[in-house]
Amino acid sequence: MPSLYQSGEVSRSGPITHQGSTWLRWALITGVNAALRGRSPFAARYRRLKQRKPGNVAKTAVARSLARCVYGVLKSECDYQEERWAENSQLGGAASLR
Repeated sequence: MPSLYQSGEVSRSGPITHQGSTWLRWALITGVNAALRGRSPFAARYRRLKQRKPGNVAKTAVARSLARCVYGVLKSECDYQEERWAENSQLGGAASLR
């Protein structure tokens, strides 16, 4: 989770806070590395981000997207559907849960 500094209308993102489970962060980054080998929406998102961000920053952003997707699948108790995720990955958001 990136840190956030806000004052009035100015907001600035900082580095990740390293809060939360070290093992979960490791598992998410490992999942991103595996997704990058294929042709998934996560790999496409990584390539788009990599054009303007350093590689590790892009991987961290994709790991966050992966975490949101996993949370959505677990919360809605439905199977993962790549088409549903691919529609929303263009915007960088999580899949709709409907």
